[in-house]
Amino acid sequence: MAETLKTLIMLDATYVVIAIMTVLVFVYLELKSQ
Repeated sequence: MAETLKTLIMLDATYVVIAIMTVLVFVYLELKSQ
């Protein structure tokens, strides 16, 4: 059970990182276009 929990936490962290990167890219493009 603990292993499954660790895997889920790792997946959550990966999704959070991807989301942050996506937001940063959007913000960067918005600032660059002005």
